[in-house]
Amino acid sequence: DRNIVDLIWFPTGGGKTEAYLGLTAFTIFYRRLVHKDCSAGTTVIMRYTLRLLAAQQFTRAATLICACEFIRRDSLQKSSKYKAYSLGDEEISIGLWIGGEHTPNRNKQAKEHLDQLIKSTVDNINENKDKHNKFQVLKCPWCGTKLVKDKHDGHLIGQFGYRMKNNSHFELFCPQESCYYNQIGKLPIQIVDEELYRMPPTLLFGTVDKFAMMAWDGRIGSFFGANSNNRTPELIIQDELHLISGALGTMVGLYESAIDGLCSMKGIKPKIIASTATIR
Repeated sequence: DRNIVDLIWFPTGGGKTEAYLGLTAFTIFYRRLVHKDCSAGTTVIMRYTLRLLAAQQFTRAATLICACEFIRRDSLQKSSKYKAYSLGDEEISIGLWIGGEHTPNRNKQAKEHLDQLIKSTVDNINENKDKHNKFQVLKCPWCGTKLVKDKHDGHLIGQFGYRMKNNSHFELFCPQESCYYNQIGKLPIQIVDEELYRMPPTLLFGTVDKFAMMAWDGRIGSFFGANSNNRTPELIIQDELHLISGALGTMVGLYESAIDGLCSMKGIKPKIIASTATIR
């Protein structure tokens, strides 16, 4: 059944995450080299069943995407000499799509939380971070600089790496001046649903419950190349496949036919990669 799914199956700590992250980078670059005119939009979807797991794995995936975007920008500088190797003008990016309890659904909500964070004082900084930091990314995945202010010896140190561009579009940036992603302006990461629909990320990092929204929100079609000439996603990664014996194989399974249909609507059958250490 390998035309349906390939299984990465070896013990915990053996490098399953590195295996499918490597495959993700390969797929992104291949698509941009071979299908230049329609390579934008979402190329890879990573699905998780637990929001906590997605937040933990997201940091590692974000570092990979930063490396891919670094390579893409480098290719643009060299493309005048090697035009065939240009990786396109659109940013290689990652998006976290996990729901309103953990990330803002709209830019308006993001601005409200950010305004509260910026107003923080020494007395309430910890309380405000617990209540209003809905932005998940706490360190620059490229250089490791903290994106949040901290309290030290009675003073606030550091800087928040979150801002509203033109007061209306949320973005993340690295406050460390020597960091590459400070110098180019922003990080290739997005966590606000409204922005994800507007500019579909190259790698979409989502939880399976979010896909249940497909029936109610047509904007989700942007992840599948709807209303554009973008190709549909070509790789779907399903981590923790052993959960198929529970919710993943019952309620969540009902959405598989819809996702398969959306991914196949332009004649491209996505490759599915599943990963587990404990399946029999």
